[in-house]
Amino acid sequence: MILLPNRELHAAFRERYAPDAGRFAVEVCNQEPTHQQFQLYDAVSEAGCRVSAVSGHGTGKTRGFGIIALWHLTCYFSNSNQGSETVISAPKVDQVRKGVWREMAVALNELQRGSHAWLRPYIVMNSQRVYIRDFKETWFVHAKTAPRGSPDNVSGSHADWLLILTDETAGIPDGVMSRFTGALTDKRNRIACASQGSRNSGFFWETHHKTSTRQGGAWKALHFDGENSPLVSRENLREKEDEYGGRDSVEYKVRVRGLFPVDSENYLLGRTEIERSYTLGRIIAASDNPGWLIGFDVAGGGWRNKSVLIIARVTGSEEFGPDARRMEIVKIIRRGGTDPIAMGGIALAEARELTNSAVLIDAVGQGWPVFKNMEEQGISIHPVMWGKPNFRKNYKDRFLNQRAQANAFAARAVREGRLSILTDECKTDLILEASRIPRKFDGRGKQYIMSKEDMEREGIPSPDLWDAISFLFLEWAHYTPSGEEISGETGTRIKRAVKEAEDAFADVP
Repeated sequence: MILLPNRELHAAFRERYAPDAGRFAVEVCNQEPTHQQFQLYDAVSEAGCRVSAVSGHGTGKTRGFGIIALWHLTCYFSNSNQGSETVISAPKVDQVRKGVWREMAVALNELQRGSHAWLRPYIVMNSQRVYIRDFKETWFVHAKTAPRGSPDNVSGSHADWLLILTDETAGIPDGVMSRFTGALTDKRNRIACASQGSRNSGFFWETHHKTSTRQGGAWKALHFDGENSPLVSRENLREKEDEYGGRDSVEYKVRVRGLFPVDSENYLLGRTEIERSYTLGRIIAASDNPGWLIGFDVAGGGWRNKSVLIIARVTGSEEFGPDARRMEIVKIIRRGGTDPIAMGGIALAEARELTNSAVLIDAVGQGWPVFKNMEEQGISIHPVMWGKPNFRKNYKDRFLNQRAQANAFAARAVREGRLSILTDECKTDLILEASRIPRKFDGRGKQYIMSKEDMEREGIPSPDLWDAISFLFLEWAHYTPSGEEISGETGTRIKRAVKEAEDAFADVP
């Protein structure tokens, strides 16, 4: 057995800590593990283990992985050429650097401060590799990731003592995970996976279902509920419950409670929920100081061959709370096969009918010349580029892009009775579209909406109506109060539009 230069100390060190990662965490890294972290340490301590932890945010799984990587590095080595290798992976290499790599550095600092500081000079850490001095190629920790479609990039790991740690595993392609498990050729090789339960299919999901020990498989499945973690405060839980729309919302379940979404939660809304929006009637008073927003989704041809205008009276600007956005849709105009510039003319006329109105337009592709033309006409118009990230940090953390944020906010408004539809125009199609918006989560628990191309392939109708509504829930979709009590011809038009909506739904309970 090859030992560190301080042979006697290292032999005693290995004898004490190699069988028990939890003891290593406490005595070497000065950690006070939670009961959930102890579960992880105990499971990984078994040679040949297959461990999978589904977790809410903030339960300490990434800290646990950093300590486990250091434990394996310092406790395991073989005399053969194979040696000891620890692989850390995540969907992107930057996630490894900011996650497990950082936690390993924290653990190393704690080691240096304690009674095992004699070990620190033998450990070299740089941005690419952590290794035992003089054994850089045979006794080390390194990161491996693979671009989607290139799973072979992670092949080639083989060692007597091999440990593979995958963080945010639900976001790692299944082909890559298959390559990792294929490298576990020795009975001593270990693998541990952790992630939020962001999707109800794929490799990670199966480790908690079909291939778990409960189903006769090899994977020991662990569940870390943020509500049961001492690392997550009660105040934080209350904040997240408000932010995510309640304890039973799918976002709260995935990001806090560490649960997998069920099939019925793969869509933003159910049919009954959107149908309820047609029964609410007026929900905004003049005293709410409302304004006018127009969502304009321009036809793209082919599958998306209809342009849509959503004309809405709005108030409020936030996702939830006393200033949450409320909206009354008073008019819907949809035209199929209409020249975009001609539809822009219709939008221009509608915008001029309403005081202080603002237009939000899909300015990609054929929408761009329409946007520029309306802008030249002096209309308050703003381009929607919702494939881009959000501006607020908490929205960046929760949503893949502005499209996901706007869709989620609009759906929440529907569920909470803050979106009222005061026209029957396109009702059948709107209900169909709104109840078939596939919502998913990536490996980091960020929400995203299925791409338009994938929706088309699955036979899901192009959500032109719902898209135009969602524009008006973008975080930056601000309005100017219209001043409904103004006099003159403009004020008369505004009152007439609202009165027509009221009359049309006068008998709605």
